[in-house]
Amino acid sequence: MTTSFAKSLLQHLRNNQTSKCKSLLITSTPPPQFLDNLSNYQKQINQNIEKTKFQIGIQQNIPTISSSIASAYPTSDAIMSTIELAKRGGATERIIGVGSRAAIDLAKSVTMALNSSDNNVGELVLVPSTLGGVMASTMEDVLVYHVHEEGLCLPSGLQNPLFPVSGGDTAAMTTKKTIIAPGNTNLNSDIVMLNYLDEEDIVKKSNTEQQHQQSSPFMQEVAHAILAISIDISVALCTTSTSTPNNSIAANSINETLEDTILNAISVLQSTNDCTEDDDNSPLLKQQMIIKALLQIGLILNHTQQLFEKNQIKRPASLAMASALLPPYFPQVNILTFLSSLTPAMSQIYTSSEYPKAKPYLDIIHNHLFSTGSNRLIPPPSLASMMETRSQPNVETMLDSIHSNLILWDNYKDEKESILEEILHKSLNR
Repeated sequence: MTTSFAKSLLQHLRNNQTSKCKSLLITSTPPPQFLDNLSNYQKQINQNIEKTKFQIGIQQNIPTISSSIASAYPTSDAIMSTIELAKRGGATERIIGVGSRAAIDLAKSVTMALNSSDNNVGELVLVPSTLGGVMASTMEDVLVYHVHEEGLCLPSGLQNPLFPVSGGDTAAMTTKKTIIAPGNTNLNSDIVMLNYLDEEDIVKKSNTEQQHQQSSPFMQEVAHAILAISIDISVALCTTSTSTPNNSIAANSINETLEDTILNAISVLQSTNDCTEDDDNSPLLKQQMIIKALLQIGLILNHTQQLFEKNQIKRPASLAMASALLPPYFPQVNILTFLSSLTPAMSQIYTSSEYPKAKPYLDIIHNHLFSTGSNRLIPPPSLASMMETRSQPNVETMLDSIHSNLILWDNYKDEKESILEEILHKSLNR
């Protein structure tokens, strides 16, 4: 898939030769039961989504067929119904996804499915309005929810004839993808910054377990999630072959990009007490750093996956846990918030393991997470505090869920059970 970044959605549509073609517009919307109790941050997201729809349909006079998704992840039924809608309305030439990760992944899933048939999509336009959406927009993989198995998987795990091949080998890769990143356009430039956690919020949040329920992740939580994924990537780069597939990131710059991503995430985590009085642009700078890190981490994930030989694709430990445990144990928790809670345990376990090539990255993360110096970092939420059930967490049952979930991931394998078990124990008992 050819990926390009545009600074302005309207400019991109005006300059596109197919700008007036009928388009399928997929947007995210909160579940109906939560519409009356949205945070200011979520209201801002909705306002920007509506603004985008207005600019596309009214200001640019582009005919659209509209669809929306209220769930956290696409399902087989959602994909099927959206495809049928696109075909009935003749809107299969361009797919536009606007909003959360769910809208972005649904747009990607529909594109994959249409490209697997005779309806080749000319362009996929992604306009993320949330932090999760930003990362999902750069990733080639798609997370969908398997209703019967109660777990997350790739579209191929749905065992649907629309997705005959898993991962990046689908026909969807022939579609041109254009990303309108929040950091590059005035349309969404204020959204991320508004969901920043200050010192007073930290105290309030630590005393209120339900703060995580139905809430978008704060920038600090996203920064911790990026570090968790970076740990997985560091280990993956050490355990794969030296082959270098074609990718958006040049082979000779992958290490530099990973280090830059880690340092950007750590900078966002620096305590607000460390900011000087003259640092008036600190929130804006943190916004820019977190967006850059999210975009980069998605591209690096694409790169590391391609390094594995076919039938030997290793599922990152953090992704394995999120895919298997989020739906049954943490149904209301954002995936980035969940990943953030694993970071301290993953750092301790992998730093003490024998991964010499990964050591430079693991040491950077570990030293900053556990430093007792002045650069104190804001800690991630506790995994146990986010659990839906009030009963004592059962690690063995969780491990069984991870093993069962792997069945939905064709050609993948998981981390050693001993490492997964240790991460769970440390994360739950922190």
